[in-house]
Amino acid sequence: MTVGRTRPKDWIILRMAASRTLAVTTSLKAAGFEVWTPMETVSRRRPRSRAMTAQKVPAMPTYCFARSRHLLDLAAEAVSPTSNHPQFSIFQYNDRVVFVSDANLDPLRYGRQQARGKKGKPAPLWNPGETIRMTEGPFAGMSGIVEEVTGKLVLLCFPGFNTPIHVSASLLLSDVIEGPSQTPTAEAA
Repeated sequence: MTVGRTRPKDWIILRMAASRTLAVTTSLKAAGFEVWTPMETVSRRRPRSRAMTAQKVPAMPTYCFARSRHLLDLAAEAVSPTSNHPQFSIFQYNDRVVFVSDANLDPLRYGRQQARGKKGKPAPLWNPGETIRMTEGPFAGMSGIVEEVTGKLVLLCFPGFNTPIHVSASLLLSDVIEGPSQTPTAEAA
């Protein structure tokens, strides 16, 4: 394994069996490593029942991300025959460890899985009263409050402006983010 220069905010990619994604992430977090995997909530039927239940699942099974400062410790854990963690490996390309910058993970942090309604119509991505921020355009970086959602347009009220503005939903990010910058919880695994 060849290691190049890293920055403290870089991430490395860990690989594991799809069924072990949450187990590896939870185990490494409990051991003090800064790791995360993108999560999404899906609705599934309970066994032998018609009742539905919401369940958190990895959005990218087989992958999780760890801070690059943990590289040597994680490499030792990955090959240790006495490791207490489920089996995983460090992703490499051309015998070099792959490093991912913080900015390159933004689409995973901010991306939203569009839920489907009862009749197959997309559910609204934003709810009235939710605070969201612009990613592009003249209001980039500014946060506003959702007044109304109509199709692909969102009516936003910005502080200091008297008139709400219609904005394309593709230019918006939620200020409530589930990702590595939050304090880890058992639910966010």
